[in-house]
Amino acid sequence: MAAGNLSGALAALNQIGVLIEGIDAACGGELNWCDAGQPWGDGRCNADGLTDAQVDWFWTCGWHWAQFTRGNIDTVPGFCGGDRDGDGIPDDDDACPDQGGSVDANGCPLSVPLGPCEVDGDGDGTADCYDQCPADPGKTAPGVCGCGQPDEDTNGDGMADCTDLCPADPAKITPGVCGCGTPDTDTDGDGAPDCNDGCPTDPGKTAPGACGCGSPEGDIDGDGVPNCVDGCPADFFKITPGACGCGVAETTGDLDGDGVIDCNDSCPMDYRPVGSLCWDVPPAECFVLTGIAINPGSGCVTTRNYAVATGCTLSTPACP
Repeated sequence: MAAGNLSGALAALNQIGVLIEGIDAACGGELNWCDAGQPWGDGRCNADGLTDAQVDWFWTCGWHWAQFTRGNIDTVPGFCGGDRDGDGIPDDDDACPDQGGSVDANGCPLSVPLGPCEVDGDGDGTADCYDQCPADPGKTAPGVCGCGQPDEDTNGDGMADCTDLCPADPAKITPGVCGCGTPDTDTDGDGAPDCNDGCPTDPGKTAPGACGCGSPEGDIDGDGVPNCVDGCPADFFKITPGACGCGVAETTGDLDGDGVIDCNDSCPMDYRPVGSLCWDVPPAECFVLTGIAINPGSGCVTTRNYAVATGCTLSTPACP
């Protein structure tokens, strides 16, 4: 008889049930090995009416069944058709030999649909009927960011990352003018944030310009050149002092011919007689100073009187 066939085992057991007591008696009241010399002569008990196959099965499995029916043992081996969970499937063929009741063809309990409050779809320990985010194992309520998105606050500013436009900047929640990571500070209070202010500590300027931060770009004389680089900031006609200085028109004239240009000559006409004519020989040889008149205010000579030197004659006004 094939091992693991419970129905076959039970049928065979029923067939020999009436003989078990005879076997038991032949073995002296013990279903166990008998002394040698008993029928079959191989040390096993025998009883009339049993086939060889029945005797083999009995000594292989029948003893276990007899002991089980008497309550002497708790289970029968699976190879003998034992079914310890009582589900009708021999243990050797039972994928769940210790789980009885309503079972499938493999001997395992039938799946029973869970009630609405027994289902936990996301496995977070909260039944779906109580879980407001039944598909999100990380949340049981939508929170600020909704199901499927954690309510994390990476920068710890009290604003969840999902609503924080600067999630890595604890000082800002929006980029503002300067962007995340850069404060929108306006140190000089001129309305231009430092990040865009070329002169962040100069309230009068947002770019260095020609004069640099801290220096105004004023142009007092209106000549188009800022005061800071205008050598004559109050002289519209000049941006450098030149030889004559600011406020004085630049000239190269030297009316008195003394080698000093008129703008720097305190006595620009003090060298030759006023209105004097040119001479045909060097002046020093042709006239003699006979008298002078001096302006007491400026100290300059205003009039000189000369006499023609011996041997000199007047020439035309064309000077050599």
